[in-house]
Amino acid sequence: MRLERRQMRLAVGLMAAALALGGPWGQAWAVTSRIVRHRERAELLKGRTDGVVVGSRGTLELGPATEVLVAAFADVWSINCLWVSGDTVYVGTSPNGGVYEYRAGRLRRIYPVSDSGKGEAGPDHPFAVRRDATPVEQAGDANGPGEAAGDANRPGAVVEQKEYLSNEHIFAMGQDASGRLLVGISGKSCRLCRLEDGQLKVIFEPGGARYIFAIAVDKAGNIYLGTGPQGKVYRLDSAGGAPEVIYDSPDKGILSLAIDDKGIVYAGSDTRGLIYRIDPQAKTATVLFDSDQPEVTALLVAGPDELYAATTSAQIVETQSRFAAQSPSSGRPDVEAAPDEGGDGGAEQMSGGRTLEIANSGQKTQEAAPARAALPAAMTPPPRGSYVYRITGRGFVKDVFREVAVFFNLAAQEQDLLVGTGNKARLYRVHPTSETSSIVFEDEQASQITAVATAGREVYVGTANPARLVKLSGRLRSEGEYLSELIDAGQPADWGKLQIEADIPEGCTVLAASRMGNVGDVNDPAFSPWSRLRPVDGPVRLPGPLGRFYQYKLVLRGDGSRGPVIREVAVANTVPNVAPRVEAVNVVPLKAPGKDGFFKVSWRASDSNGDTLVYRVDFRLRGRSRWIEMRKGLTADNIEWDGRTVEDGRYEIRVTADDERSNTSTTKLTASRVSEPVVVDNTAPRFRRTSLEVEGSTATLTFRVVDALSMIGEVQYTVNSQSDWIGTVPEDLVFDTRQEDFRIVVTDLRPGEHVIAVRVADAAGNVRYRTFDVRK
Repeated sequence: MRLERRQMRLAVGLMAAALALGGPWGQAWAVTSRIVRHRERAELLKGRTDGVVVGSRGTLELGPATEVLVAAFADVWSINCLWVSGDTVYVGTSPNGGVYEYRAGRLRRIYPVSDSGKGEAGPDHPFAVRRDATPVEQAGDANGPGEAAGDANRPGAVVEQKEYLSNEHIFAMGQDASGRLLVGISGKSCRLCRLEDGQLKVIFEPGGARYIFAIAVDKAGNIYLGTGPQGKVYRLDSAGGAPEVIYDSPDKGILSLAIDDKGIVYAGSDTRGLIYRIDPQAKTATVLFDSDQPEVTALLVAGPDELYAATTSAQIVETQSRFAAQSPSSGRPDVEAAPDEGGDGGAEQMSGGRTLEIANSGQKTQEAAPARAALPAAMTPPPRGSYVYRITGRGFVKDVFREVAVFFNLAAQEQDLLVGTGNKARLYRVHPTSETSSIVFEDEQASQITAVATAGREVYVGTANPARLVKLSGRLRSEGEYLSELIDAGQPADWGKLQIEADIPEGCTVLAASRMGNVGDVNDPAFSPWSRLRPVDGPVRLPGPLGRFYQYKLVLRGDGSRGPVIREVAVANTVPNVAPRVEAVNVVPLKAPGKDGFFKVSWRASDSNGDTLVYRVDFRLRGRSRWIEMRKGLTADNIEWDGRTVEDGRYEIRVTADDERSNTSTTKLTASRVSEPVVVDNTAPRFRRTSLEVEGSTATLTFRVVDALSMIGEVQYTVNSQSDWIGTVPEDLVFDTRQEDFRIVVTDLRPGEHVIAVRVADAAGNVRYRTFDVRK
């Protein structure tokens, strides 16, 4: 086994050497390869999944088998709630307040009754109805047989009802102590109904309320209602009688209710995002938690002293992003693996299956993943995003899940939480203890998952826009597919072997394929076709042409109870060596004490291969052909140059970038750029044509100032060594050439000896002084 591994390393080394010497096209190939790793959730979510679950720690696994029970409802926009009783699923909808019963592949509407219904309405409750007598056959399974009645091509059935919008809504359902369905009907006529003998019968009408948002039943069978728009909590006895308000909150609505084993009622409010702890006997309430989100959409009692709350804001939809995923946890998932006994190219054997590992490259990956900052035990979350909190009876709060999405509901299944969200219609499975999560289902046809109900290992999902009823079974899909995003090498590249880090149980497989192209659009006809699917038992080379863009496909196959778990995908590419670019060279005088005559030479360079660059700086007097080396072996992007070490003149500076450190002597490439001419001027201006005339008490001094290279920058004078220097301007009033004429007139001279001192400077800062004696 060790010999085989050594042989594989040798083969990889020989392949790298062959690439370095040039491929079949005679191109200069870079010595180093760049490795792209997909191991974080945010990276994987950029791809597409079909039956594959993306975990919060960057894992790919098979998702649950799904079955579309009802593909569409007529005149239904949203499934607001679900209730499972035995083999029957009840569905509450909007905007016509329809209540449906799904059983054994057949769907019936039990409220409201159609015009053909035989039920008689009571004198006070004109909408109390019987069961609709029209059954609708439903399509079966996306993973198995099933046909809609009258249309074998449709994935699910449509309830053929044509009703005018009644603006009624079923936001909440429950079950009383006798196992009868409870339905809250919201609208102009708000009422609580109970299903008796196939008919919904009104048992209570909360005065002043228009909405019943939540229904909960305690151990004694008492029924609790959360209502709006006045935010009241009602209690009824087990028979639906003796109604009373146990808490009248100042909130617009009570959106959610939950009851613990001690009979304490928890209520989640609208607008202010408060969670109340209500003692129904004393009819008193305290605030258990004040969230930063305005809506508490769901509450769930998971055990003694353990409450979970989903909080959200509808405004999140405005800023929602597909890839704004939960921050990944640091570290890797704990995986129990067999001891390392060697293997071929990183394939390790485990009991009853295989563990595949990716060899350490010693490189920084092309796509680095940020580490998650540790969360404090108790925290105040930022206002944006939605959260699931775990709250103790003392009000100690910790968030266990967060996402930039709207949270509509919360359900429990074994030790996990299920969270239905929008506006991407994703169902998350959250493990509160480890604070990990995965997207177990995403409905690409719908916008929101607005209802979730569990029955053992099965999960029922209701969606909105459009309304669909879907069942997730307790078994895994037998096959799923993950399609990566396009990986951009920046240049046409040769793509290496694809590797995965994964656990593959016995009887399960992972297959891979790839395609390449030079256009960032896989639908372009120039993009290559998919390679043949190949089993991934170790590093696998997927044949394909040279291409800038690369996409891989992974097919996961399981046995229904187990499946592969992929923790990382890596693929390397090697691009032809491209010469570096020196994009700019700048030479400017240094303005610092003690740096007279110095220049700062700086440059900007880049390399599309990501190679390490080394620089050489040369100079020459303009007009000469040969360059003189100033510095070499530089890795910084600037130097200081002492211009006093050369004669005056106009110089050019050349910067050469070399990528030899990342290549061989045969594949290295260079690039250069020459600066604009820079003037080195260390000589002060000179006086020419001087003339001094004295008439009375006035002296007139005329002269010309000349500089070989620089413009005249400044002329000043002083009389009799005064400390104040007086500035003057050329006779043409503008300093703009290397030669300027000046005229200085000094008046009010007293009889005797005088001296006029003149200071001239050029634009380079070189200064010359001269004095003129005056006798009167």
